[in-house]
Amino acid sequence: MNDWVQVLLLAALAVGSPSGKAPSDQEDAALRHARELLRSTPLVDGHNDTVWLIREDPTSHGDVSLYDMRKPGRHETDLARLRAGGVSAQFWSVWIPSLSDGSARMQLEQIDLARRMIAAYPEVLVFATRAADIRAAQQAGKIASFLGMENGRALENSFWALRAYYALGVRYMTLTHGRDTDWADSATDDAKHGGLTPFGREVVREMNRLGMLVDLSHVSAAVMKQALDVSEAPVIFSHSSARALTDHPRNVPDDVLRRMPANGGVVMVTFVPPLCLRSWRNGTGRWKGRCKGPRPLQRCDDWRRSARPSPGHRRRPHSLKWPTTLNTSQSWPASTTLASAVTSTAMAAQLDSRT
Repeated sequence: MNDWVQVLLLAALAVGSPSGKAPSDQEDAALRHARELLRSTPLVDGHNDTVWLIREDPTSHGDVSLYDMRKPGRHETDLARLRAGGVSAQFWSVWIPSLSDGSARMQLEQIDLARRMIAAYPEVLVFATRAADIRAAQQAGKIASFLGMENGRALENSFWALRAYYALGVRYMTLTHGRDTDWADSATDDAKHGGLTPFGREVVREMNRLGMLVDLSHVSAAVMKQALDVSEAPVIFSHSSARALTDHPRNVPDDVLRRMPANGGVVMVTFVPPLCLRSWRNGTGRWKGRCKGPRPLQRCDDWRRSARPSPGHRRRPHSLKWPTTLNTSQSWPASTTLASAVTSTAMAAQLDSRT
C-alpha cells in the first residue's frame, strides 16, 4: 500500500459555530484546513447504520427502491452529504440484534440489503473489499463501500459461517454487541467468560488469516486486551471514544489506548452523545427507551430502536456543538462515526492480504 494511506481524525477540525452565531475566523480556518486534508488524504467512515434504517423504515420496509438516498431524508446520511463530507470510503454496518435464534438468517438478509443498496447508486457508490479499492474509487469519483458485521452472534459458533460472510464481502466483524456471545463478553452485559473463550481466541486468529478486521467496539475491556494479545494484525474500534474523558463501558480505557500504536490499529471516534458527553452520564441527557433493567441505556442491545428519539424530535443536548454541515433537524445520525480514521498501512495490507 502506498504512503497515501494515513490516519486522519477530523473531529477537532469539523467545528461548528454555536446556534445563532456567525462562525469565527478561526473556525473558518479550521474548516479550510479540514477540506485541504480531505482533498489529499482519503477519509474512511468506520460505521454507518443506514442499512438497518432502510430495513425499519415505515415506508420502504427494506425495499431499497423506496428509500431514495439521492434526496435528503429523515436521517443524516444521503449521497449529497457523503459527498459534501469528503467521505472516500464508507463501512456500512450490517448490524443484527442479539437474537436467541435466527441470527445467521438475519445476517444474510442484512448483507443482501447492503449490497442491493450499494448497487442502487452506481454513479456514487462502488462495492469494495480491498484497501486498493479506495484509490480506484477515488479516481473514478466514487465512494468505496465496505461491509462491517456488528455482532458475533451471527456466526452461530461456526467458522464455516465466518468464512462464508467473508466470501460475501464482509471485511470487519464487531465481536459482540450489547450482549455476550457464547465466546466473548460484551461491555454492557454480565461478562460471563472473563473475556474471550478458547473458541473466541480462535475466531480472532481465523479473522487474521482471512484478512477480516477485528472490531473491538462493544466488547469488554478484558476482550480488548485479550484480542490484542492474540491478534497478529491491527485491530480497530469502529465507533468508540475515550473512557478517561467519558466514563462509559463502551469506551476505550487508557491502558488499551496505550497498546494501540504497537498494534498498528486505530480507534475511530464516535459522536454518539452518551459516549462523548458527560451530561449524558449523569442523567441530564438520558434518552428514555423501552428497554427494561437497572441500566437501560447501557444494557439494551436493541438501542437503535429503543434509544432513538421519536421521528421529528428536535431537542439536542445543549452542550453539543454540531458541525454546521449537519442537518440538525434530524433525530439521529445514521453514521455514528461522524469523523473517523483511514486505515493504517498495516491495516490496509491486512485487507489486501486475500482476494
